[in-house]
Amino acid sequence: MPDPATDLINRVREAAVFEGFKACTFGRTASHELIVLTRSGKPDGPHIYISTGIHGDEPAGPEAIFRLLKDSACLPRATWTIFPLLNPEGYNRNTRENADGLDLNRDYLHPTAIESIAHRAAIDKLGGVDLTLSLHEDWEATGFYLYELNSTGKEGIARAALRAAAGVGPIDLSETIDKHAAKNGVIRATDSTLDDRDDLPEQIYLYKHTTRLSYTFETPSGIDLETRVRMQVEACRGALGEFCRSYPG
Repeated sequence: MPDPATDLINRVREAAVFEGFKACTFGRTASHELIVLTRSGKPDGPHIYISTGIHGDEPAGPEAIFRLLKDSACLPRATWTIFPLLNPEGYNRNTRENADGLDLNRDYLHPTAIESIAHRAAIDKLGGVDLTLSLHEDWEATGFYLYELNSTGKEGIARAALRAAAGVGPIDLSETIDKHAAKNGVIRATDSTLDDRDDLPEQIYLYKHTTRLSYTFETPSGIDLETRVRMQVEACRGALGEFCRSYPG
């Protein structure tokens, strides 16, 4: 019988092919494939990147991918790159870290883990990406919140994501979240705060090398899984809809 990660990978692969995606292996751990889902859109459409499952004890994101694959048909202009489960060993163990006890989301400056070495190599082949989304969870949060990295000079999609998530569950309105100043569920980092880090997360690496618009969505681990999945899905729907409506072309 397949283990939970293998079962998830197989289900995602089947759903992806049904929705017109290619499912390719970009790396392997000791026990699992690392897969990426891709689908080409129109030449004048946006390139959208989504990742999840980098922390194995945050299952809402990987489950949300199934519903987002179906939604992708509503945005036919977009080119998609989706990494549905970046830490299969941690997913099986229900641990934040991988099998070697490494937090993969701190391993993108000088990667040492099999998973992050393979993932960063795949990222480096992408070229420019117009929008990146990373789906996470936070056991300390009281509601949904997000991080925004935005050097476009334009308003991003934070409000659209929060408005959509609020239709499902609570928003974390704390003034400090995860030791960062927050306002109305949004943590906004300035470029000057990103330079002196040795433990580089995936989204900061993407922002520095691949995109000018990056978001991390966080759902509160203390509420039931189905609500968390729906919050991720609705936040993505709201964000993607707003982004594609305002995209040139």
